[in-house]
Amino acid sequence: MRRLRWPFAAMLVAAAMAVSPAKAADSVIQGITNAEDLIATPDGRWVIASSMAGGGQAQGGILLIEAGARRVTRAELAKAPGTARCPAGFDPAVFASHGVALRSTPSGDTLYVVNHGGREAIERFRLVGAVSGPPRLEWEDCILFPAGGKANSVAVAADGTLFAGNGGQAINEPAGVMGEILTWSEAGGWRMVPGTRRLSWNGLVVTPDGGRIYAATWTERRVYEFVLNGDKPGRTVDTEFLADNVRWSNDGALLVAGQYGEPDEVRACHHSPQTLCALEWGLVRIDSATMTVACRHRQAPGPKFSGATSALAVGRELWVGTLRGQGVLVTEACGGG
Repeated sequence: MRRLRWPFAAMLVAAAMAVSPAKAADSVIQGITNAEDLIATPDGRWVIASSMAGGGQAQGGILLIEAGARRVTRAELAKAPGTARCPAGFDPAVFASHGVALRSTPSGDTLYVVNHGGREAIERFRLVGAVSGPPRLEWEDCILFPAGGKANSVAVAADGTLFAGNGGQAINEPAGVMGEILTWSEAGGWRMVPGTRRLSWNGLVVTPDGGRIYAATWTERRVYEFVLNGDKPGRTVDTEFLADNVRWSNDGALLVAGQYGEPDEVRACHHSPQTLCALEWGLVRIDSATMTVACRHRQAPGPKFSGATSALAVGRELWVGTLRGQGVLVTEACGGG
């Protein structure tokens, strides 16, 4: 995967703004259950999918998909003893994965995973490369979420600072005050990002320098830009659908996936035993330099895929995950850039 270029150029043309038709070349990589969030390793060889529990799958987990061959492997997660920050250690038997983020440094790659199983925490895994076959995931530590909080997605800056949407009790506020974006660092622990008091934060990404975050509000159907440590106001853009996860495209645009319809309809799917829900879904590509929609794609549910939650650039394609289904959609609609 090509690295992002900073600052971004306005590379996307207005002609792409029309609603995209369904692509005849769309395909589904099957054998991937509830791939709610997706991220790729820096070399582009592996796509990591957070496989959520639900719809007949009792146990969440992490799936590793070889991008070229499209072979799917479930990561074998081992029980691990406690640490000073996370004394209970790690128990894969109660692991319930949600959002994912990846940080790459000269010393290696670190995967951060939102976990709702047994505790509300961001779990930290080291990716151990293999000459052949998928990388191994070795649990290193966890960062416990504030009491009463409920995490959704996680993002990480180049220096290791974390950002996460909190859909539960707001920190340092009276009982009943809900929702905010939180940031965490080794030195400062958890604190609120100023100006982010909203209830339905979902996916988010951060620029490598940690200077800006882009975050989706699910029920508001919008993406917000926040400029950190500066006096320039942020901007916002309407997605038209329930905005779920956010990812960078190869050229620095924002890729957002989500569901059309009403929140209660999607919640009913999430809490149901169904293995596939008939949810209309959409994608938008947002030019992050201008905060305008450069491509919009809307698609009816199909027999093998619906209810998109995450769109990841893999070459010129997009790989699209879902909260409830048995595969990842591969499409060229609003492609990778």
